[in-house]
Amino acid sequence: THELRNPLATATLAGAQLRGLAGEHPRMIRAVNLLDRAHDSIRVLIERVLNAERLEAGEVIPVTKELELGALLDPMLETLREMANTRSISLLADYDPTIRLNVDPMLTSSAIGNLIENAIKYSSPGDVRLDVEERPSEIEVHVRDNCDGLSVEELRVIFEPFRRGRHGGKGAGLGLAIARRAVEAQGGSIHVESKGRGCHFAL
Repeated sequence: THELRNPLATATLAGAQLRGLAGEHPRMIRAVNLLDRAHDSIRVLIERVLNAERLEAGEVIPVTKELELGALLDPMLETLREMANTRSISLLADYDPTIRLNVDPMLTSSAIGNLIENAIKYSSPGDVRLDVEERPSEIEVHVRDNCDGLSVEELRVIFEPFRRGRHGGKGAGLGLAIARRAVEAQGGSIHVESKGRGCHFAL
């Protein structure tokens, strides 16, 4: 993955130069925009692979910080709702934004964000739900979708890198692997169940 960064940087620079040459030509502008999106996708994939490997190797040391739940979730949900809308999915969320918690913001945001993104990606049009349950000494986060359901074998390997369900879909199969490692790095755990239609993730 490190060796992919240099040619990607070169391709990105070339794309920027092409944008300067495109002027007001609509077809050229569309082509350059497509190129930029492809470069962004490759960049995200590289970072996900590296993050998964760092977490797997125990190289990521959590840096905890006290913050309100809303500061963690509000910006994330705003972006994910845009993604959900393109798939005719309603992203519903029920949580108290004033709940205070002591977590690593980056790892926690990555874990929850990957769960929701995965739910949106594999759900049929309908609802994806995020619910946060407050308990005396902890909070539990639930993400529920309305996918076609998973078999026992799929549930067994779903958190392994590069593994995806039988229904396919876009992506490298890293989101859930990163989510699990991000949670476990902070001493937590993540679970999934699927009874018929839909999946329920809890962390």
